[in-house]
Amino acid sequence: FTVNGVLVLQRGSRLDDPVRMARLADMSLYRLDRDSAAAMRAPAEQLIDLAGRYANVTATGRRLDPGLLMTLADELCRLTSEHPAVCLGMARHLPLGSQARGHALFAAVLGGRVAQDMGLEDQARRTLVRAALSMNLSSFSRQDELERGGRGRSRERGEGLVGHRWGPADI
Repeated sequence: FTVNGVLVLQRGSRLDDPVRMARLADMSLYRLDRDSAAAMRAPAEQLIDLAGRYANVTATGRRLDPGLLMTLADELCRLTSEHPAVCLGMARHLPLGSQARGHALFAAVLGGRVAQDMGLEDQARRTLVRAALSMNLSSFSRQDELERGGRGRSRERGEGLVGHRWGPADI
């Protein structure tokens, strides 16, 4: 198996082709003695787990842990780099419980991928993904309210939506 779980050769197979044997020998193959359990999990599982932790970290009413948010962003950056198709395909369909969180995560995946395609250095890519995951954190609940139609908003709440750009300074 490859590290991504793709079967490359069935048990008991015989290789008579030296070119194919050399290609297999050069591949990074699945090993039981891997250091990281995360490396052995399918990329989709890793992304779903990461999304759940992101939803938990950014939950309304919780004090934000910037270090944890940066760790999640760095993991997402690595995952997006190694498995772009999985991340791009799943980013809009993750169970985040919030349109605003989904938007931030999708922007992080897309931004990280574009940054890599542009040849940006690793630190610049991580910074971009971190910024995308932390954008509009203070106004997630307001954005979700607008997504639901925002019916019955008070005048004060409406003014809060207009002035939301000052909220991140409080985080």
